[in-house]
Amino acid sequence: MFWKILRGAFLIAVIGVLVIVGIAVWRSFNPVAENGEPSVKMAGYEIEIVNTGRQLYSQSIEQLNPGAPNGKRIFALKSYWELNGSKYEIRNHSLLLDEKYFGIIDVRRR
Repeated sequence: MFWKILRGAFLIAVIGVLVIVGIAVWRSFNPVAENGEPSVKMAGYEIEIVNTGRQLYSQSIEQLNPGAPNGKRIFALKSYWELNGSKYEIRNHSLLLDEKYFGIIDVRRR
């Protein structure tokens, strides 16, 4: 009887460890920050449209007119993360942000 209980406890412990390891492996392939933002590895730039407070995240951003003063810059994002409801979703298309239309755009490395 004792050995059956011990064997059952051992089996439950092994299953628990496998579940924890599985979750850790899954999280390493699907990195998302605790607040739901994409990880820095997936999106190294934070883009804020100052007038609206809207934030986008992107791994690739390019200023199309380098050296232009604030208010006249144009940025191109090749793909980006956008807040949709309460979750961030990736958009796999290009987006042009022109300060002439959107107002000041603040770009920061994360």
